[in-house]
Amino acid sequence: MKYISVSLILSLIFAVYVVNTIWTLAEIFIPPECSRGERCFSSYLASKPVQHLVLYTSIKERPHLEGSTADSVSKVHTSLKFDYLNPATFDIKLKVPRKTRNNGTLFMHAVLLDDSRLYREFDEIIRTESIHTLPLVTHTEPQAATFNLLQQNNEEQKVPEKKSVRPYAHITTVAPLSILTDDLKLPSNKIPGELYPYIR
Repeated sequence: MKYISVSLILSLIFAVYVVNTIWTLAEIFIPPECSRGERCFSSYLASKPVQHLVLYTSIKERPHLEGSTADSVSKVHTSLKFDYLNPATFDIKLKVPRKTRNNGTLFMHAVLLDDSRLYREFDEIIRTESIHTLPLVTHTEPQAATFNLLQQNNEEQKVPEKKSVRPYAHITTVAPLSILTDDLKLPSNKIPGELYPYIR
């Protein structure tokens, strides 16, 4: 009777592992499909409804979690009947708050709204709509001054002590927005964790 060698068993296990790894990586690029009777989420934009793009700014990333947003959120742009199927560019002039000028923060909140929700307050919109928030201010630490460790007279030079320097705030000039318009139907048990905050 011929016995199966250990090397053959290890080779089969390794082959199964490689195939499983390749399939796992391939699933990243293959959207999951819904089966019959399974609960699925479909894209609202698949039916091509009329939508309006509204942009807000705030010094807080989540202004609705810190009391009333009436004074902390400002509407800066409204694009009626926005064509979300084609690329678009807008030039927007922002009024920078004093807290932002004092090395603070600034965020933009973008949302697509239909006619019934276009003129609602931000407090009401954030409860029912998916809002994308992106920072408009980045903080960059200034580069430390260079110094020469060797002098011409070969005298010892003391290295200056490092001081804690506060980063400088820089306001971005380009704020990219991406809208998912693909006609996807995702099963509820296979939705990526990154999409959960945007599902309504």
